Amino acid sequence: MKERNCILTYDIGTTGNKCSVFDITGNMLASTTIHYATEYPFPGWSQQNPEDYWDSVIKGTKCLFEKAPEIFGRIACISLSGHMNGMLPIDQEGKALFPEVIHSDNRAEPFCNDIRNKISDSDFYSICGNRIDVHLSLPKILWFKSNHPDLYKKTSYFIQSKDFIAGNLTGNYGITDFSDASLTCVLDLTQKAWSKEILEINSLSIEKFPHLLHSHDQAGTLGKDQAVMLHLPRGLPVFMGGGDAASSARGAGIDGYKMAQNNIGSSSWISLLSPAPLMDEKRRIQNFFDLDGVNFNLCGTVQSAGIAIDWLLEEMIQPGNTKVNKYSYCESLAQTSKAGSNGLFFIPYLMGERTPHWNSSLKGAFLGLSLNHKKKDICRSVFEGITLALKDVLDVFNENDKEIEKLSLTGGGAISLFWNQIMSDVYQKPVNIPHAPKQATSLGAAMAAGVGMNFYKSYSEAVKLVHTERTVNPGVENMEIYEERHSMFKRLYASYADLSALLSSY
Repeated sequence: MKERNCILTYDIGTTGNKCSVFDITGNMLASTTIHYATEYPFPGWSQQNPEDYWDSVIKGTKCLFEKAPEIFGRIACISLSGHMNGMLPIDQEGKALFPEVIHSDNRAEPFCNDIRNKISDSDFYSICGNRIDVHLSLPKILWFKSNHPDLYKKTSYFIQSKDFIAGNLTGNYGITDFSDASLTCVLDLTQKAWSKEILEINSLSIEKFPHLLHSHDQAGTLGKDQAVMLHLPRGLPVFMGGGDAASSARGAGIDGYKMAQNNIGSSSWISLLSPAPLMDEKRRIQNFFDLDGVNFNLCGTVQSAGIAIDWLLEEMIQPGNTKVNKYSYCESLAQTSKAGSNGLFFIPYLMGERTPHWNSSLKGAFLGLSLNHKKKDICRSVFEGITLALKDVLDVFNENDKEIEKLSLTGGGAISLFWNQIMSDVYQKPVNIPHAPKQATSLGAAMAAGVGMNFYKSYSEAVKLVHTERTVNPGVENMEIYEERHSMFKRLYASYADLSALLSSY
């Protein structure tokens, strides 16, 4: 009989479910991604059909089985990760009562003001470690209660994307982990429990919030029908796993308090482990539990990163030859422009901005544009503008005496050597690229299950599986250029913010 020493993971991402199998040394043995749609029924609305998540689990597992059937006899357990701060109401049988209102949705903005009328911003932040913000779960729940009162009454639990899969796999509905619970803005971080104060002032019932588990706790075991459907043994342990941001931090190899993760996907965030939440005076930093349920991730997010590159390629810069990889084409152009983009600045607020400004009405811009600028300068300015915005996040950590010695890059942007160098130069710090930067979230979920199965004694032992593929160090000449550029970038924001407000209705 084959030794069961592999972990199957499902990462319910914004665009699709990445289904992967890892061995206990951290090597990915097989992976496939099943994509699903996001619905945009009205401007500012973003929602997904939870049944698409489950369908992607079935299709993805079948695809893995067809690719590598020999691996399935070695699978010891299942673990989960998924996008965070959504709003997914289910009934007592685990049926979704409404599409999941996902993280990017802003339909609940008026309910943020309702919350502020009941509790001060500072008191709210001191309880849940997060500001009152439309992208988090609480305002969405209040919107749902107000606009769909009959469905609210039928709701047994408000859960997150991965929790829906945990329920479908095991039959245990109404459970979540501490990392996902943190970004609902209903969890009291110091008490490690649902906040009675926040629930009471918003007239919400604690019974509608799921039971809290650690990421390495079992959600249950694989049911009989599910086992047949997925070509897996009945009774296989299913572990809770964690939210994508918490999972990817551990999958990036983060351990200790002086190395940060910088994930570069559609958006980009920088997160740092800490033994306690960071109560930033201006409430610019988000706080959520680490997978271990003891430490915290301190996180600052830039709203438009990879999506700004996609916009550039879709709307402005396209290779004449359709067979040419458009990302490689964009990079090759950008590399022919010198550091500083010939004086051109890109302001990357295409969807407003989170850290440090927390202003959803901000607009993007090219500033300093002239007839002297070429495509190469426009391309480079976009890479630089995103990175200068991320430097703003690092500055917030510095202001709060959080020393970051180096960063581990993950996500699609981590595979770009060109962009890696810009980041190192702008941050004035070494950046490490781990061996599997695009699999960090899935690997982090696998670590949670590995700790639960006692494959690893601790998360500190588990992260030793991550090895550095390469390290990029800052170059002195460009570092000096970017230091001046970042100073100008901050001054430009101070002047541009008022102008951007005039454009907020467009």
